[in-house]
Amino acid sequence: MKLVVGTNVIEMDKSLILSMARIGDFNCNGHFLVSVYSGERNIPHFHVIKMQSGEECCPRIDCPEYFVHDGKDYKLNSKEKKHLCKFLNTVSPYEEDCNKTYYELIWEEWNRNNREYRISKPESVPDYTQLN
Repeated sequence: MKLVVGTNVIEMDKSLILSMARIGDFNCNGHFLVSVYSGERNIPHFHVIKMQSGEECCPRIDCPEYFVHDGKDYKLNSKEKKHLCKFLNTVSPYEEDCNKTYYELIWEEWNRNNREYRISKPESVPDYTQLN
């Protein structure tokens, strides 16, 4: 199945598209999609997909570490990390999101879509510029 974001098209497994909560997207050296999947493992994380190449990484929600699994091993460069931090701290412009930041939406969607691995709300957004 093809996922279209803006003018970018990538091939993705249909079951992944149907089980993902799209959080939003940002631009830096290309277009990045941020999402949370359902039916995940017990390590709370979100997906950052580089749309041009389909490369993907999974930062943890609770700390600035990558969770590498299933070939999702892309490493953001320093500029991309800064843009990710800015994105996560931005309040969603959509009224239905009730003035929440994208990071808060990630946390909510993780708990909604992975009920067996729910996590407490973090006190603050981890410093993802420290991802390594």
